[in-house]
Amino acid sequence: MKMILRSFLLLFFLISSSHSQVRFSEDMPFLKARKLALEIGWQPYATQEVGRNGFPWSAAEKRMLDQGFAEISSCSEGETYCNFFYFREGKCLLLESKGEQLKFMRLAYWKVVPCPAKE
Repeated sequence: MKMILRSFLLLFFLISSSHSQVRFSEDMPFLKARKLALEIGWQPYATQEVGRNGFPWSAAEKRMLDQGFAEISSCSEGETYCNFFYFREGKCLLLESKGEQLKFMRLAYWKVVPCPAKE
């Protein structure tokens, strides 16, 4: 019985450790956070095709799309914050970045949330 329990605990540890080793942290480079999310199975989730509520994409959003970031949902004006969504197992991971240029963008916030409706 102890051997079965040990085997089960070891298997549980091995399965869960691949996900628990991913540690997002505030102010980490956004591209690193995105890479980590993709490595553990989150897939880009496009929330809209035309832009927010039918309006054209903002300049920051358009830049992200042009660089292959289909998961961009929205960006604010001024001090730029952008929301990106990733899908896995019926839920979405929201990564919110801060900054205007992709190579300098930093992770500001992250959370697993219900997936937004696609527009």
